[in-house]
Amino acid sequence: MPKQDRRVIIFLAAIAVFCVGVLLLLNNRPTQTLQTLPQPSPRGGSGNYAPPLGGEGGGSGGSALHVFDPNTIDSASLVSFGLPAWKVKNFIHYRRAGKVFRTPDDLLDTYGWEPADLDYLLPYIRIGSQYQTPPHPSPRGGHNNYLPPLGGEGGGSSYPEKFRTLTLVDVNTADTTLLQRIPGIGSYYSRSIVRLREKLGGLHSLEQLFEIRDFPEGALEWFEIKNPQLRKLNVNTADFKTLASHPYIGYDRTKLIQRRVRLYGPFQNEQELIDANIFTEEDLEPLRPYLTFE
Repeated sequence: MPKQDRRVIIFLAAIAVFCVGVLLLLNNRPTQTLQTLPQPSPRGGSGNYAPPLGGEGGGSGGSALHVFDPNTIDSASLVSFGLPAWKVKNFIHYRRAGKVFRTPDDLLDTYGWEPADLDYLLPYIRIGSQYQTPPHPSPRGGHNNYLPPLGGEGGGSSYPEKFRTLTLVDVNTADTTLLQRIPGIGSYYSRSIVRLREKLGGLHSLEQLFEIRDFPEGALEWFEIKNPQLRKLNVNTADFKTLASHPYIGYDRTKLIQRRVRLYGPFQNEQELIDANIFTEEDLEPLRPYLTFE
């Protein structure tokens, strides 16, 4: 065999030996099992966090929730809690406009914020004494001078004792503590009831409770309405904000109502609202008890 051919064979053999050695070395290395560890949840549990706050923008990689004062917290922290970016933007804008959050319930004055948002953040809210109102019953039946410990509402981990026998509760006057004594009614539903009656100006029918999302039907038998003092609404003289904020009227109908009043004068009765194609008979029905034309 020619000398040059032998050199080629030896060179190829050396390469082969080197490759075999590398493969053996790699096969002998200890294997590692890759695991995806559960990420800490802002609620203190485990698993990837998907905030139940009705929107995107927070993602599942937010930092753990911590105690905060809504009057001083920054937008980045709110986003890290899992709140949608648009809700955070509305919150900061409202605060810059001069809003002071004196009780946790005041957070719901922010456009787009829902009771579920407050329910989620409530255990972590601490309002500084310089922002709190003097001690007095909350007009919402909510929380004044609220300084609860972590993980509890108002008084640690205890909750109002539930009624053991059927007890009728006036839906228009009961505060959140009394409402939570009803089986099936917790902090979320009690605050939702108080907020609904504030927006409406009182409830004239128990069926209105079903306007609260997923309201438990079985709880209805515990409620009653005694001598309702409904807040009357004059569509001819009320300002835009008052009309638009009423759940049965809204922004678009308010524009139509006020345009009609400017062009043709005040409405005389409910039928004129229907004749002007602002309401249908069905739409107007729940609003009737609140209307006045005087």
